[in-house]
Amino acid sequence: MSAIDITTPRLLLITPTRSFYTAWREAHLGAGPAQTLSDFEPREPEALSEEAFDALLDRLAWLRSQGSHGISILDRQSRAQLGTLSLFDRVDGPSKNIFLGYHIFNQHWGQGFATEAVAGAKQIVFEDFDLHRIEALVEVDNTASTRVLEKNGFRLEGTAKRRLFRRGEWRDALIYALTAEEYEPPSY
Repeated sequence: MSAIDITTPRLLLITPTRSFYTAWREAHLGAGPAQTLSDFEPREPEALSEEAFDALLDRLAWLRSQGSHGISILDRQSRAQLGTLSLFDRVDGPSKNIFLGYHIFNQHWGQGFATEAVAGAKQIVFEDFDLHRIEALVEVDNTASTRVLEKNGFRLEGTAKRRLFRRGEWRDALIYALTAEEYEPPSY
């Protein structure tokens, strides 16, 4: 699978390379303590070494060979890393389905970056990958993420009981989806 490079008005959605190390490290160091149950705890500085980043790039290359993609969300002007997108568990053949995940570092919350990044992800899935359906799982108490999906035309399909293992327990997840028939190209 080839690398991804999509530009939106404020963002660059791109397959990370070795040159992204400093932006990746600074994004992690700039994140504050977890703000919600769905947020991630910041990493210790020792876990942000060049070796750790190289291992991440190796893992992402292997995932890409399997049809999944780890994508950096960068500020288009400054090239600061704002978050990540994941397109994973791709199913070709009759289903033509893929799962979407996204995370914005908490120092960048409330600025619409997740909404814009998900719009770019829809473009990748429906225009570049020619798939039929995107699914996203959201913890039931993550109202900010449900708003991001709803702004992007995703519809709630139901609740998956005890679907995600987070913070030491099995948690329910809301299932959101969007099909190619429902897709409208972004009108940034």
